Amino acid sequence: MTSNIEQARSLIRQALMLLGEGPGSEAPAPDRLIRLPEVMEITGLKKSTIYRMLKDGVFPPPGKLGTRFTTWKETAIRAWVDARVPHTP
Repeated sequence: MTSNIEQARSLIRQALMLLGEGPGSEAPAPDRLIRLPEVMEITGLKKSTIYRMLKDGVFPPPGKLGTRFTTWKETAIRAWVDARVPHTP
């Protein structure tokens, strides 16, 4: 009986590892929603520049969570920055 339980636990651990959710593996972090001050901090841009670039279609668009509540996906902002910054070997 004990060997069946241990075998089942082993199979569960293996399945969790394959899914990236077991011990020793990190589950992917959910995408954070960030507000304008943090977008400005990450990009180094001022509010007027961000909104001008939005109008020109060259900046990741925000999402509206309310009439006066605008957010951006952190991964989209970081990917945009990474694409614009030249990488050195």
